[in-house]
Amino acid sequence: MTKFRDEVEKESLRFINFLKQTLNLTAELDLNSYRDYSVSTNIPAMNLRFTVWYSPKKKSYKITIIQSDDPANCEKIQMAWHAFQFRDNLENGEIHAFVDGSFIDNDVGYGLIIIQDGVVLQEIQGKVTQPEYSAYHQVGGELIAVVKFFEWCIKNKISRCIVHYDYDGIYKWATGEWRAKNALTQKYQEYVKKLPLDITWNKVKGHSGNIWNEQADRLAKEAIKRKADGTN
Repeated sequence: MTKFRDEVEKESLRFINFLKQTLNLTAELDLNSYRDYSVSTNIPAMNLRFTVWYSPKKKSYKITIIQSDDPANCEKIQMAWHAFQFRDNLENGEIHAFVDGSFIDNDVGYGLIIIQDGVVLQEIQGKVTQPEYSAYHQVGGELIAVVKFFEWCIKNKISRCIVHYDYDGIYKWATGEWRAKNALTQKYQEYVKKLPLDITWNKVKGHSGNIWNEQADRLAKEAIKRKADGTN
């Protein structure tokens, strides 16, 4: 018997039931696909196949789409997985952003994903060039990502938004729960206070299988790598 079969089977069956209840999709567990930490499932109506993975060290699950003819279907199942795992309703009409920063070999990158009604509106990434931000490594990158999102909101005449972040300071400096002790955090705190936005803050656990947090992290890392290897 494969290791952790009970864990991956139970979680996969729960997700299959969730898909039926929320999207009226019939999914079928592939009984021949069990591995030590995973099992795959087919959705015949979409010609889509996904795998649920279990991490015993983190006691968490994640999903990967391994077959699909339609990117829109991939996004729909990823959104459903997010709602199933994290109970975040990304289809409530609000503007959501997942933000993250990365620090690799003394370079800092930022990434963010903007979502509305279950659709990815835009992905934004870049390398941090401002020394006052890069001095704080990935935290500086995540701060830049938040600021880029707020700039996007203002440009697009958005008045309400939800920020999903994984570092406490993103929220606590903005709200004054943490005292801003240096020029960077003071500047950030003052900037957020003056924004014409109704902001909801949502803490997510980093590297826990949250696909949008992980995608923001990948965007930040890719921005650094692209600069390093000379690609655009």
